[in-house]
Amino acid sequence: MKDILQALFAIVLCVLAFCAIQYIKQKLLLPVKCGRGVSISILVEASGSAPCLENTLKCAEMLQGGCGRATYIIIEDDGLDLEARKVAELFVAKNPLSELRRAENTGDKKCSQRDSTSE
Repeated sequence: MKDILQALFAIVLCVLAFCAIQYIKQKLLLPVKCGRGVSISILVEASGSAPCLENTLKCAEMLQGGCGRATYIIIEDDGLDLEARKVAELFVAKNPLSELRRAENTGDKKCSQRDSTSE
């Protein structure tokens, strides 16, 4: 009986240590804090096969978790292929504070912004 209690105690200590490490990691890596009346929007622009889309969305979701309900994730589809679009759609389906929308000539807009600032 004593061995079982020691094993349970060790498991509880491991779980507490894990939780403490996760909390510290989150505070160190996610220093963003949102106050009242402030919201953050994360814009993810993706096109083609977007091989890093899933990882990028996981990182955005991690930021969202650190900031709370005031963080919105917008995925801008600038010609995603079928597989990448499905990844984006699945993310939007499970994350109510996200949105998938089609890009509106963002490539042209970016070039014109760069051209106008360089003059």
